[in-house]
Amino acid sequence: MQGRDENDGTMMIHAQELLTERDCEQIIRCDGCSVGYAWPPAERPSRTMVKHIRDFAGAVRLAALVYGNLSPEEQRWMCDGLLDITGEMANEGYLTKYGVYVTDDEKRGCVVAFWPVHVDHNGEFRVLRLFDDLFPKTSAGGNAGDPEAA
Repeated sequence: MQGRDENDGTMMIHAQELLTERDCEQIIRCDGCSVGYAWPPAERPSRTMVKHIRDFAGAVRLAALVYGNLSPEEQRWMCDGLLDITGEMANEGYLTKYGVYVTDDEKRGCVVAFWPVHVDHNGEFRVLRLFDDLFPKTSAGGNAGDPEAA
C-alpha cells in the first residue's frame, strides 16, 4: 500500500521481510532497487555486514540484468543466492526488509534495508516519489545502490 499524501517529494510504502523466492522475484523485476542498511545513528554495521550488503546489492544487480533470459531453474538459483545472503544476515541478528512500489513517473522502484532485530520498525519506508530522484542519472546504473550511501 502506498501513501501519496506527502508534499516533500516522498511517500510512505509498506515494508515486509524478505523470506521467499517470490519476494526475491519482486525485487529483481523492479526497474531499480536501492539497497542499504538501517542502523541507529549510534551504531555502525560491522565489516562483515557491509560485505553482506555489498554482496546482496551485487547479486540483485546481476539478477536484474539476466533474469528474464534464464530458465526457471536458473531463476530459482539466483533467488536462492539472495536468500542465502539474507540467511547469513539473519544468523547475525538482522532482518531484510523491502518494499516495492510504483513511482509517480510509473516506474517500479524497490528499497531493501537490513534491519537489526533489536530495533523496532513500524512496517513502512519513506521513499522518493520520482524514479530519477531514487536513481539519479549520474549514478552507475539502474539496479542496487551503494550500501555506504544509505
